Amino acid sequence: NYLPAPTSEAKEHVEYFHNITKVSVGQNPRSIKRVAAFVRLLRMVRNRAVQARQKSGKGASKQWDIHTAKILYALACFQIEWPELFKHLIKNPVPGTLEQYESWNFLENLAEVKEMMPRYPDEDVVKSNITGFFDEFIMLVDKDGSGKIDVDEFRPVWDIMRDAGLTNSQLKTAKELWDPLEEISSRNSKGSPKASSFIELLKKTAWTDPLRCRVLSAGKRFVNVLWSSNKFGSIVCTNTDPIRMFLDLTDEAACKLEDSEHGELVTLAETSHYGTGDYEVDIDFILSNSNPEQLMNELLQVATQSLIKSKTSRKDK
Repeated sequence: NYLPAPTSEAKEHVEYFHNITKVSVGQNPRSIKRVAAFVRLLRMVRNRAVQARQKSGKGASKQWDIHTAKILYALACFQIEWPELFKHLIKNPVPGTLEQYESWNFLENLAEVKEMMPRYPDEDVVKSNITGFFDEFIMLVDKDGSGKIDVDEFRPVWDIMRDAGLTNSQLKTAKELWDPLEEISSRNSKGSPKASSFIELLKKTAWTDPLRCRVLSAGKRFVNVLWSSNKFGSIVCTNTDPIRMFLDLTDEAACKLEDSEHGELVTLAETSHYGTGDYEVDIDFILSNSNPEQLMNELLQVATQSLIKSKTSRKDK
């Protein structure tokens, strides 16, 4: 009785639970009982956490329904069957991580997957099951069928992981996301209007996506920027240069930008500079534009479209 009563869509629900179970823990009755017991435990932990937060006035989680039950059941199967890979998700609890698990090539090169393979007789079957599992799970989470999981779609997954005690990670606000950059800017740029304007611009654009973008301190002069767990570039603040931005663009992305109407957005960077990235963003050009937000969003769109695709193709070769 840990799942809500099915509605008229019961056949679809049954099919989902069957598929998720078959490609993860399998059809052994003992394994299924183990998952069921684990789900009951996780739901008890979740309910207590939700009640405690509601009493303290810290907000409410999504109501328990069949969608929530499906998410919790999948996470339970995932943790029981592939605990090493589950630890990888806990370190990177963002949609991009789930999407990477659909890639055979990504799994082949992941240390956590290599660690768990000795207990399986057929590695190809395991990788096939993992990709099938996440294809089914992402179809559940991606409610609008766009092929991309946005913040609102991922939040129920994150809420369940948090409330069930599976992760301590927090979804950052726009301010919190760029705090590391503001810290080095405050220390090195000495209140530079250019640095302040560019940081505020970042907060207003699609670059401030707490599910895909990570900003990590990398010393006293720069921060590293990651997108969907991929190294994406860096932003540098020094006394002589208040703010500079470098991107690890693929050749495809660089060519698209150069051939577009916004070809001046990036230029090939000199080899000796703080931070990482082969191309430098022309911040002055962007800030002087009548619509800088649009420029930054277009830059992000072109750069990220080629990022994962190009890295995957190089592995295939």
